[in-house]
This record gives sequence, C-alpha cells and structure tokens, in this order.
Amino acid sequence: MDEKTTKEVILEFNKKNVAYCILRNYQNIWKNKDLDILIDPKDGFKVKKILKHFGFVKRIWGWGPYILCDKTFDIKAGCLDCQKICIDESRDLLGRKRKHKYFYILGKEDELKHLIFKSLSKNFRKKKYLKKIKTLLEECNTRIVKEGFFSNFGGAGRNMFNAVRKGDYEKAIKYRGEMYQKINSHCVKAFFSRMKYIFYRLSFPCLKR
Repeated sequence: MDEKTTKEVILEFNKKNVAYCILRNYQNIWKNKDLDILIDPKDGFKVKKILKHFGFVKRIWGWGPYILCDKTFDIKAGCLDCQKICIDESRDLLGRKRKHKYFYILGKEDELKHLIFKSLSKNFRKKKYLKKIKTLLEECNTRIVKEGFFSNFGGAGRNMFNAVRKGDYEKAIKYRGEMYQKINSHCVKAFFSRMKYIFYRLSFPCLKR
C-alpha cells in the first residue's frame, strides 16, 4: 500500500474526530508494513468503518490488526500494554498526544517510556529505538518519566530508567528482570494492571470482526 492510501486513512481519522495516536516508527509511516495505533475505545465503531471502507480486512478476534495487501493497521484500545501489563490508560495518553505533520503521536514523555519498554522487552540494541531514546532523553522532562516508572514498578523501574539515562543497557536489562519478577510475584498494583489489561482484551465488542 502506497503513501496515498495510508494518508487518506489517517486524514479520515482526523475528519471523523477519531481520538488516536501512532505509537512509534512514524517518521516514514508509509514505508512501515505495520502501523501501531492507539485509539479511545469509544471510537471503535468509527475506526472499524473507516478501515473497512478502504478495504482493510480484520483477521483475528478483538481489535488487533486490520490488513490490506502488505500493510497492517494494528489497533490498540483501552490501554497501552507491555507483556500483558497495562502501562497507561489510552485516554490519559491521548490527552497528552501531539501533532506531527498531519497525524498525532504520543507526547514526548509517553513516547520515551513506551520506547524503553519496547526496546527492553525485545531487542534493546535496535538502533532506531536507541537513537530516538537518546534524543527524547535530551528533549523531554525526564523527572516525569522517572516518576512514572517508580509509580508503576517501584525501585526496580526507577533503577532501570536511571541505567537507560546513563547508557548502561546491561544494567537496564538486569533491572528489567527484577521488575518483571516483582510483577509476577507480589506487586499488587501490577496485579490490578494485569487484570485491567485482560478486561480490555475481553471488552469493546465494537472492535470485533
């Protein structure tokens, strides 16, 4: 799918007042096969209608991916998750979104937090993430990000972020392990975050096939 179709879909989101933001890899969105988009669940019907109008086909139950040729719009609703933990509510994130060209993206602090999670949960040495993380560390309010990690994951989350700021990725990965170990054992707040994630996965029938 070419840039024209991708742009038309996004512009239609804007025209229909869909609350959305593109999560990452937005620098050349028409070149990416997968486009991850966070929406407000209340706009589920509108999103589904727009994507179907442009020929996208829903392949699985739930919100998930809509596919057209080699292009996938992966729709996420309700919360932004990482390894089945609800990190932030979509409405909070969408309230802090910013405009980039003709579409919306996460606020700088939210984008930094999201990219750190994505990097650590898969391959932290992905150059495209590391470069962007470094840029965001210089541009955003790191105190807000640090407090967010501490609020969600306690000392391990704070230490992980501090290690990222220093460029010590080996320590960051170590603290990530401690963080998820805590989540899986006795972190009550994280338990409710997991339950919230499951709730969102089971809800919003408007986004089903």
